[in-house]
Amino acid sequence: MTFQEFFEANRILFYSLYGQVFFVLGLAIALSARQDTKVPLARSLWLLSAFGFLHAFYEWSYVILPVQKGYLAAEKFRFLEISQRPLESLSFFFLLQFGVEVVRLSRSLRWLRQLPALILLSWLAGYFYALPPAPEENFRPYSNLADLWARYLLCFPGASLAAYGLLLQIRQAKEMGVQQIEGHLRGAALSFLLYGVVAGVLVPPASFFPASWLNRRLLASYLGLPPPVARMLAGILITYFMIRSLNIFELELRRVLEGVARARALAQDRERISRELHDGIVQALYGAGLNLENAMQKLPQDSHSAKELIRQAVHSLNRCMQEIRNYIFDLNWKEEMDYEAELRDLVEGMAGRDSLQAHFDVVGSRPKDLPSGVALHLYHFLQEASANVSRHAQATQVRVTLAYGEDVLKISVDDNGVGFGLEGVRKDATPWQQGLRNMRRRAELLGGRVEIETGPGKGTKVNLTVPLGDDGR
Repeated sequence: MTFQEFFEANRILFYSLYGQVFFVLGLAIALSARQDTKVPLARSLWLLSAFGFLHAFYEWSYVILPVQKGYLAAEKFRFLEISQRPLESLSFFFLLQFGVEVVRLSRSLRWLRQLPALILLSWLAGYFYALPPAPEENFRPYSNLADLWARYLLCFPGASLAAYGLLLQIRQAKEMGVQQIEGHLRGAALSFLLYGVVAGVLVPPASFFPASWLNRRLLASYLGLPPPVARMLAGILITYFMIRSLNIFELELRRVLEGVARARALAQDRERISRELHDGIVQALYGAGLNLENAMQKLPQDSHSAKELIRQAVHSLNRCMQEIRNYIFDLNWKEEMDYEAELRDLVEGMAGRDSLQAHFDVVGSRPKDLPSGVALHLYHFLQEASANVSRHAQATQVRVTLAYGEDVLKISVDDNGVGFGLEGVRKDATPWQQGLRNMRRRAELLGGRVEIETGPGKGTKVNLTVPLGDDGR
């Protein structure tokens, strides 16, 4: 049995599957397309969705009509049979309008927008004007001729313009920085071009050129492939590549969410800087100024007290300078910076202070990208932890470990210092308290948690665990 014979024996099944392909196309685009988007292509997708739905119903009519013929009166059946071709032409009209609108996204061709409606109206006028009378034997050749002109005038131009317009959208995708869908857009364009050939060029045979030679018999004789099967395969390719191309909305949404996260982090940092400037630097500068005024008054009578006041003022000014440097570092931080190198420099900068030995280790494979803002928070967390070690731990050794897990990132700061009692932390009775509060605040911003292992005379180990999720893998 040849494939052609197999197709004829299972014609209803093939037309049913054919219709399902285009119904899935229409449904997928209708569910995926978004209007609240900056993607220009989104404004035209409803036309392609309408083409998918209507063409599915048209193909299903080849399943429904033979079944209904034995149940309906002759007049009702003739009405359905006559309506079949306008339904096909209407579906091709939406395909042509989609092609026109996609091209117009990149080319200013106002006159082209009205062309599909003019062609459809002309086709409908000719179809109903030349409609043969009731005898059924006169209708089949006429229906085939109407099908031919619908494909010549609407289907082939529509598929060709859609292919051309999608190729033009590749440049738009590059400009938007979503090159990931470039291959899918190109595949969709080639699929539309293939559909334009098998559905819009290989038409029913007719007595005039090119339909007398370039028709469906050519496809069946050379490839042994029934035309509906070839059109179904082209429809499958269109559906696949268009659905993959709609990933542009997911990419756009991800960018919006990343932008929101960056804006939120920036707002939080601005709030933090504003609060710390007021509570820290401004107060420290005010205190330094008071100390200098008092020192000037005491300098002639009590030089020792004046020197102590000046020393306190210098200490306050040095601390303010360091905090200002930190703010400048925040403002100059870029996501593309090598955060591991920055963390290593920070740890190595601890070495040499009061004979402190500092080590920095990295365990596991570094993720391709960290979620926005994570690296900067890690830097400040480690900065706070190292400051606590230097000021309070009285340690001679500290080891910092950055460990990458499958979906988490861990950083630990382990020193051999004097340690402290955790009860004091809960009662706000330890000099570590402010530093630990800042570290916990960083962990909350990252959606992570801080764990402390310590005790008097046992050293201190601070662990930060940060979830990475899909974006950090």
